[in-house]
Amino acid sequence: MAVRKNIDDASASGTVAAVDGAALEPAQVSAMLAEHARLWSLLRDAIAAGPASDEDYWVGMGIDEVVVRGESAEAVMAGIESRKMAGDTVVIEFVSSEPQVIVL
Repeated sequence: MAVRKNIDDASASGTVAAVDGAALEPAQVSAMLAEHARLWSLLRDAIAAGPASDEDYWVGMGIDEVVVRGESAEAVMAGIESRKMAGDTVVIEFVSSEPQVIVL
C-alpha cells in the first residue's frame, strides 16, 4: 500500500482526474459537477414543460441552454455540435412515451 504525504495529490486508486492530459484540481471537478447538475435541472424542467408525445425521443442541451430534440442520441449530438456547444458540458436524455408506473 502506498502512503502519500499529501492526500490531495492523487486519489486512492493512484489516478488523477484529467482533461486533455491536464490534471484537474478538486475545485475544477466541483465546478464541472455543478455545471452538469445545473444543465440537468434545466433539461428536466424543459422536458416537463414540453408537450406530451406519443413517440419516444431524445433531448439534449449544451451550455447555450438551447434544447435540441431528435429521434436518436446521435441526432441530438449533431444538433448540439452544429451550434458549436459540444465542447463543454452536454446533457442528453431519452424520453419515453410510456410513463413509468410503480404499483405499491
